[in-house]
Amino acid sequence: MMKPPLLLAALLPLIAACSGAGSPEAAAPGGTCFAAGAAVLPPGVGASVLRVSVPGPRGGRTTRGTAFIVADSAAAPGAPNRIITAAHVVARALEAPQEAAIRLSLPDGTPVGTARVAATARPWNPLAALDPGWADQAILTLAQFDSPAAEAAFRAAPGLAPARRQPEGALLDLRVTDGRGIAPGLSGAPVLGAEGRVRGILVQRRIEDWSGGASTEAPLLRRGQVGARLEPARDGWAQPLAAPAILAALGPAGRSVDTLAVPSDADVAVLAPGYPGGRCAVVAASAAYRPAPLARD
Repeated sequence: MMKPPLLLAALLPLIAACSGAGSPEAAAPGGTCFAAGAAVLPPGVGASVLRVSVPGPRGGRTTRGTAFIVADSAAAPGAPNRIITAAHVVARALEAPQEAAIRLSLPDGTPVGTARVAATARPWNPLAALDPGWADQAILTLAQFDSPAAEAAFRAAPGLAPARRQPEGALLDLRVTDGRGIAPGLSGAPVLGAEGRVRGILVQRRIEDWSGGASTEAPLLRRGQVGARLEPARDGWAQPLAAPAILAALGPAGRSVDTLAVPSDADVAVLAPGYPGGRCAVVAASAAYRPAPLARD
C-alpha cells in the first residue's frame, strides 16, 4: 500500500491542475480586465474578483486560482470583508500554514497582501477533494496589506452578494456556451446569476471519462501521457454556498442566506469571471441544479 505522504504527493498535482499551477500571470488594466469578449460583467463586479496564489514548497511551482470578495462579510466593524476561494487552491496553506503564504492580487496584478484561512466547509482532505460532492470551499481573511494604497483598493471593491437561496445537497452543472471553456486558474471563480448574485463557486472541470476528477489531467496521467497538453473542458461543477461553516464565517452575508432542497432542474444563464492561464476571462454557461452525490469522508 502507498504510504500517506506519497499518496498525497501524487494527488496534489491532479488537484492543482484546476487551480492553474505554474500558469503565467498576465496583467491587464484594472478597469478593462473583464471587459473583453461577448460575456461582459456588470459594472463594478470585476473589481471584487481577485487573483490568489500559493507558492510551492522549497521554491516549487506556485498554485494560482481565483477568489472573490463577499460584500457585507466583515467579521467585526472596521475589518475587511472576507474572501472565498476553492479549498484545493489553498491546499498548501492548509497543510503547512507556517510555510505557505496565500497571496492576493487585484485584477490588474497589483499585489493586495497576504491572507490566511479563516474557515473551510469541511476539514481538508486531498482524496475527498476529487469528489464533486465534497464541499471544496475556503474563507480567507486579510492578514496583512502590502500598502495603504492596496488596502484602499481592496476596501473600495463593492464585493459580491450570495444569492439569497442556496440549495443544500446540490451541484450546479455548468455547460459552457461562450469562451474557450473551463481551464486551469478558474477554480474559486464566482458563478453569477442574471441578478448579479453568487449562485456558487466553480470547483471542478470534467471530461466524459472522468466523472470524479478535479481536472482533465487525471485521466492523462492514468494513461501515462504526463506531457500531454491540457485542453479546456466544456463542462464543470460549481458548489452552492450552503455549507454551515462557510455561511457562519461570512457573518451578516451568511445570515441572509436561506438553504433549501434542490430546486427545479431548469437551466439558468450564468457568468463565471476568473483567471484561466493567469488571464482575465468571463465564461458564459448554461447551468442547472443537480443532486450532489454522497461525499466521501
